[in-house]
This record gives sequence, C-alpha cells and structure tokens, in this order.
Amino acid sequence: MIKSQKGNYILFKPSGSFIWKKWLNIKPSSRLSYALIYFAHCFRYVYGLILIQFYGRILGVEEYGKLLTASALYQVIWMIMEYGYPTNGVRDLAGRNDKKEIAKIFGQQFIARIYLIPLGLTIGCFAVWLSPVLLANPKFGLWAVALAIISSFSISWYFQATFQYFTQSIFELMSFVFSLILILIFIKNEQDGASVFIYLFIVTCTIIIVSYAIAIKQFGIVNLEFKGGISLFQNSTTLFVSRGLKMTMMFSSSYILSLL
Repeated sequence: MIKSQKGNYILFKPSGSFIWKKWLNIKPSSRLSYALIYFAHCFRYVYGLILIQFYGRILGVEEYGKLLTASALYQVIWMIMEYGYPTNGVRDLAGRNDKKEIAKIFGQQFIARIYLIPLGLTIGCFAVWLSPVLLANPKFGLWAVALAIISSFSISWYFQATFQYFTQSIFELMSFVFSLILILIFIKNEQDGASVFIYLFIVTCTIIIVSYAIAIKQFGIVNLEFKGGISLFQNSTTLFVSRGLKMTMMFSSSYILSLL
C-alpha cells in the first residue's frame, strides 16, 4: 500500500505496474490511460466490422451461418460459466488493501469457475447434439464450448477492481489484434470456419496465462479454498438468476433458430 501526495492510500501504483516496468519501462499518464481505454473500445467495433465483411466474403453464407450459430452457443455457455462471479469479485475487492485477502478472493473466483466446468461441458455438448446444424458440424460447437469455458477464467474483473484500467485495456487490445491477425492470415476458404474458434482459443489462453502471471506477481501466492468457491457460488446464484438468465436468453436467439 502506497500513500500519495494528497494523503490518499492506494493499493497499486499505476506507474509501477509490472507489465510496464518489466516490458516497456513506460510510465503511462492519465491521459494516455484514458486514450487507450477509448481506443480499445472503438477498436472493438472496427474489429467486428472487419470480420463481418471478411467472413461473408471468405466463408460464404452457409459456413458463416454455422459460425454464427456456434458463436451464439459460445455466448450462452460463457454467461453460464461466469455466473455473476465478476460482479461479486469487484465488490469483494473494493477497499481491500491486504494482499492475503486479495489472494483469498482471487482463489475463490478461480475455484468457483472450476466447479462450473462440468456443468458448462454438459450443457454445451447437449446443445451441440440438440442442434441439427451443430450436430452435422460438431467442430463448430465443441470448439465454441471450449472457448467459452476458458474465456470465463478471464480476470478483467480483477484489473477493474484494482483500478488497473490501463493494463486491462492493453490485454483487450492485444486479444483483438492477435486474433484478427491470425484469422486474416489463416482463414482462406469455406472449410476453415471452425478454425476461427481454434485461433480465438489460442489467443485467449495466451492472454489469460500472461494476465494471471501479472496478477499473481502483485499479490503473491493464490489461496485456494474449496469452501470459499462453494460460498461464492451460493452468493452469486441470486445475481445470476436475476440478471444472468435474461442475458443468456438474449444471446441464445441465434442458437434457437438453428433448432428449427
């Protein structure tokens, strides 16, 4: 914990962030941080616009339809796997200065997601079997489910709770840029539709591993408590029922059309 010139206490000093100190040796100013946040937000829309045109031209209508169906399944499984955990994580970390407490909360978040993997796999595999489109092309559905499960382990909630928005934006931007490069280079014909999820899976795994390394570097060894994971699951159930189910139904519209 560091005391600023104004007398306020902060947990992590942005200019001493591991990613900048070790990699780039740059001290990002507030203006640079805000600029990067807005740039990452805008790039998200540019990313989508580029890929929509690219998929339509390279994959064709039929293959693109399979991709959209699998993407809808990805959204559903991802919402189920998150289960309201990020919101609770931000709330629990608010005002925390003790690194041991932070490590404990981080461990609870990790274990709680581990508990939901069997549920995510079961629902995902059943959804693939239920959809004629995905059943005829199981690679789309299975890779979408795998991507959703690994994506749920993202720790963007941690960087938000500790006010490391600059670092969070860096990871978001890296994810978009690297996945866009891989897709534009390696997706070349109509048979490569399922490979989109493979490249997204590779990029997501890489980003998550690096982000975990940076987070653990900041607070030390993660405290894994299995009871804590169960407690977090119970506390998040109400939030998921009240909000998560609505979002899940909204994202499932494209998948539901594939059942007809």
